[in-house]
Amino acid sequence: MPRASFSANKSKRRRGSGPALSRQPRPIAVDFGTSALKVVQVTGADSPTLVAAACLDTPPELFDDPAARIAFQTQQLPSLVRSAGFKGKRAACLLPSSMTFCKHLQVAKGDPTTVEAATKIAMATQLSCDPNALVLRHTVVGPVGQDQHKLEVIGLAAARSTVECLMRALHTAKLEPVGMHPESVALLAAFNAVGAAENDTTTLYLDLGFGTTKAFIARGPKLLFARTFEFGGRALDQSLASRWKVSISRAHEARRTCSDFTGVERAPVASLGTLNGSSGSLLNETRKMPNVMPDLDEAFEILGDEVAMCIRYHRSMFPSHPVERAVFTGGESVNLGLCRKLAGTVRVAVQTGDPMGTIHRTGKEPARGVDTQGPMPGWAAAFGVAMSPTDL
Repeated sequence: MPRASFSANKSKRRRGSGPALSRQPRPIAVDFGTSALKVVQVTGADSPTLVAAACLDTPPELFDDPAARIAFQTQQLPSLVRSAGFKGKRAACLLPSSMTFCKHLQVAKGDPTTVEAATKIAMATQLSCDPNALVLRHTVVGPVGQDQHKLEVIGLAAARSTVECLMRALHTAKLEPVGMHPESVALLAAFNAVGAAENDTTTLYLDLGFGTTKAFIARGPKLLFARTFEFGGRALDQSLASRWKVSISRAHEARRTCSDFTGVERAPVASLGTLNGSSGSLLNETRKMPNVMPDLDEAFEILGDEVAMCIRYHRSMFPSHPVERAVFTGGESVNLGLCRKLAGTVRVAVQTGDPMGTIHRTGKEPARGVDTQGPMPGWAAAFGVAMSPTDL
């Protein structure tokens, strides 16, 4: 499965554009991700250039505790920002998908203010909370139903307390908050920024993350569908650990080193017998490479069913604009075995996308905890935040 460089789109966009936009750095983008806290900054030029990047891995004991993880990351953010050569104080951050509610709703037609109010009330009703306890972003998909009297709306909401926590974290890092965006909006902005969101093509984007998988469908820059399901690389590790009766950390290491899963030949790791705790020398047991693929079949089926349901829902809403291609991104998209399994589910042309791969990098940019010269598909959402409007 080829990795999309989008270089042709990038060159076309550069030739066809007007005067270059300001080359001043864009806001510092902060991604409070499950596996890591990521901070990146690019210039505001038509062809973005990397300014700096920094990454701090999440301690494994915090993977399954979103509140404790966010507390750790917000505490570490000031030192992480100081560790690299970020410019200016303006910053935008990503709303963590684990703390964002995404719902497809149908509300009565009306002016934008009325639609927003109706969406907020409907979201609060489904979540059994006070509407004022939510901070809402919504996208109007379009009229639905035979009489076309209702609008399909994608509601993206976070608890006001979550937003206030993230705002305080930016302030504590001596940053000026200028934007806060849900992941689906930021991811689409990333592909738009590099000219890869084709206007006449309906595309399924799958952000394969460690904590969650984000699925969204768009036609050009217009978002038509969005959904997040709590199933990512972490769930694959847990499934493997349960099946093999080993620790999650050992299951993760086996998955990470399985060439059938990653598509990359690596040094052999402990055999399945050793992982199960059998006695014997580890040195003598590292001649075999356990193939995790058969033991993940059930997990693959769950993930595939979730993706298939997304496609079916979109087809029911827009039968004249079915999904024509799929783009896989996110940190888990580097695992070609996983991508091949999902490709059989979507049954359309599939490619993997790395928007950060299109921006100019010299290799001399300040960086901490990240190789800015290699593929960076797990940074797509952070890059999208950097390229999104400053709307606070």
